[in-house]
Amino acid sequence: MFFTPSGRFEVAKPICTTFTNFHKESWTSSWTVRTMVLATISFMTSEEYGAGSINNNSVTRSYYAQNSMEHNMKNPLFTSLFKKQLALPGLLTIKNK
Repeated sequence: MFFTPSGRFEVAKPICTTFTNFHKESWTSSWTVRTMVLATISFMTSEEYGAGSINNNSVTRSYYAQNSMEHNMKNPLFTSLFKKQLALPGLLTIKNK
């Protein structure tokens, strides 16, 4: 599940990949965090469609990417989980409204 709008996946909806509960039959212990991240990146940058995915053009995806930190900073769970990282100098480059 993704909780930040990306223009590629529905927010807070399960996504269909070979390493999720949509495909229990194809899960294998050889999946590692690294291979799951690589598979997610591959899926995010492709035009494949599956449960939980949406297809938007590159302009829309770019818009969501540029505004993702601003969106996440409004989420109390995000700010509490990443409190130390958010305190690093220069990390936050949010547009002031």
